[in-house]
Amino acid sequence: MDVVSAIAFLGVCGGLFWLLSRHETHWVSKDGYRMIARVQSLGPGDQPEGTWKDVRVLVDGEHLIVSSRGPRAWKLRGRYKALAKSPDPPARREIYILQGDVRILLRIPSTSRAIVVIDSLL
Repeated sequence: MDVVSAIAFLGVCGGLFWLLSRHETHWVSKDGYRMIARVQSLGPGDQPEGTWKDVRVLVDGEHLIVSSRGPRAWKLRGRYKALAKSPDPPARREIYILQGDVRILLRIPSTSRAIVVIDSLL
């Protein structure tokens, strides 16, 4: 009986881990102008480098102001312009290319209210 309980416990833990790993960190205001999203920097040849980092984003006129939510993304802070939207994003996500001092990728869920706002900047 102890072995069955241990296997059931590990199965539940694995299921919870799988469920939580599918969850995207995202919050968006009702008007779609403020959000918490994930970004990744683009390196030479526009190849993604590093990991996805959580940031705060504010749409201010024609610019997106990115501020870090912690020490991991402080190099990515700044003003950006939306350049393009990925024609083939991953499932349940939208990816935008932003240009500022550096180029970054902005990833948000495909159900976000911010999509309409960012699309209007393209």
